[in-house]
Amino acid sequence: MRTRLIHDRYASLTWLIIVMTVAALVIGVIAARYVENRLVASKGESLALAAAEIAHKLDLLLAERYSDVRALAQTPLIRGHNTAAKNAYLDSLRTISPLYLLLGVTDAQGRFVAATDHACIGMDMSRSPWFQSVRGTRHVHVGDVETFEDAGGTDAISFTAPIEGAGGEFQGVVTTRVGLPLLEDVVARTIRTFQAREESGENLEYKFVTTRGDVFIDSDLHYKGNVNLKRIGLPSALLGESGRPGYVEEEHVQRHVRVITGYAITQGTGEFHGLKWTVLLRTDKDDLVAPIRSVLWKLAAAWVLVWLPMLGFLFWSTGRLKQEWTRAQDEQAHALAAESNYRQLVEQARDIIYRTDAQGRFTFVNPTASRIMGYSEQELIGLRFVELIRPDARDASERLYRRHLLRQTPNTYYEFPALTKDGREIWIGQNVQVLLERGQVTGFQAVARDITERKRAQEERKALARRNDSLIAALGQIVYDWRPLTNEVIWEGNYTEVLGYSP
Repeated sequence: MRTRLIHDRYASLTWLIIVMTVAALVIGVIAARYVENRLVASKGESLALAAAEIAHKLDLLLAERYSDVRALAQTPLIRGHNTAAKNAYLDSLRTISPLYLLLGVTDAQGRFVAATDHACIGMDMSRSPWFQSVRGTRHVHVGDVETFEDAGGTDAISFTAPIEGAGGEFQGVVTTRVGLPLLEDVVARTIRTFQAREESGENLEYKFVTTRGDVFIDSDLHYKGNVNLKRIGLPSALLGESGRPGYVEEEHVQRHVRVITGYAITQGTGEFHGLKWTVLLRTDKDDLVAPIRSVLWKLAAAWVLVWLPMLGFLFWSTGRLKQEWTRAQDEQAHALAAESNYRQLVEQARDIIYRTDAQGRFTFVNPTASRIMGYSEQELIGLRFVELIRPDARDASERLYRRHLLRQTPNTYYEFPALTKDGREIWIGQNVQVLLERGQVTGFQAVARDITERKRAQEERKALARRNDSLIAALGQIVYDWRPLTNEVIWEGNYTEVLGYSP
């Protein structure tokens, strides 16, 4: 039973070490995940801010184009009827602002009468959505990204403003085409600024998405094509519709790797209400977390190198501790057995065995003491041993033992008369040993024996000896005279009393 108890106790300790190891691993994994998530969150927030910055710059850029076309429509030269002067003026503007792919003026019927691309002059644009919108509303029209034949079949954004006469009559429109390379240049400059500010070297991708979900600018030319991100349910494209910048961890549509994407939407500024494009700025998660994972792997390797020897030491210590505990338990069992045997020996001894404190009060007595003295153990404990001595012999006993205690005499033997509880007188002979602790007397212990019979025998022998001495003294006083011739004895002295015979 005791062996099984030891096994169960140290099995629990072994399991505790294993649980501690597993807990350390779990805590390490949780800490690594926390660090990784915080890194992802920090990068996601940075990407969202950068996307919002790009969206704001796009709003400012497009708002300027919006103001330019509206101001151009109000220029007297454009409102005049000199087509040659209009063409010259538009050519000069094209030279000054090369960001425009096309600048053109139509008449009220929608035919180009002036354009930076002279091949467009005379083209009928009356069916174009931008012309019909401006003619119908008399407001500036901003067209989303589309392919324009009048701009050489390239993708562009159109800005169209009405031309009105002095009486407010509709005279035609001024229209411009802004190419997408201008927008990409804005993105590239912002990304370079962002990377310099973040001091990061990871590769950043960007996408511009229309309100319909079509990608019209994509930094990844390898996958550039007619892709509608909202239709395929890309989270970042859908979340961008909320109008608030943010970030999301998602899967790359083509490469099928985890990416962190910051998103923001263009809101417009001033009278320009914007095109509600979604700007996506993303980076591969592996590129982001690779450095921290490298550090964590190194820390894990260092932990293993440190912990494994420590774990082995703990198991070795547990085994040693188990052996020491088992040995201590065995020693304790032997000590208990020896103490039990000693107590049994003391309790069954025929001699009186007791122990006192420094003042001589009983602190332990064996059953023999109670049996001989007639007192119970409870009555004897706390009682001074001199109170059991016959009153006329107490002072001598106290002086004797006080002298031995002061001298710290190791062992003494003394005999004294004692009185039992019922008043009988008995003689006790005891061997006393002084108890010392750190050089100070703490009491004494004694082994005593009832020597009453021996004392009585001694007294009888002494009485007999005294009678013999008297007889010899008396015999020494008898005088007689023996006469051999007559064989006659003549006695003198008190021989009759001494010998008890008559002459």
